[in-house]
Amino acid sequence: MSYSRSTAQNSHASIVSREASLGASLVAEYDFSHIGRVTRVLSVAPARAASVKTSLRSQLGVLAVGDAGVRRYVSSVTAPYFSNDPYFAGFATT
Repeated sequence: MSYSRSTAQNSHASIVSREASLGASLVAEYDFSHIGRVTRVLSVAPARAASVKTSLRSQLGVLAVGDAGVRRYVSSVTAPYFSNDPYFAGFATT
């Protein structure tokens, strides 16, 4: 989500407490001083994402709220992996 820089600086404690009350946790914060914007990347439970976004949009100084990524599922290999790359296991020694 993005805030106007002045709001983010003047209301930092309020912003942090509001995000925490919604169950969001800070992943990263980026300060773009040259355009007057602060972007905060939050982690939110997928089931609560829509309601958290709606609540955050109503905050003073919020410029934009959106998804920063998609949910990633754990992947695993269930069968032996064999590559068709002849150099997958390394080079044969001579």
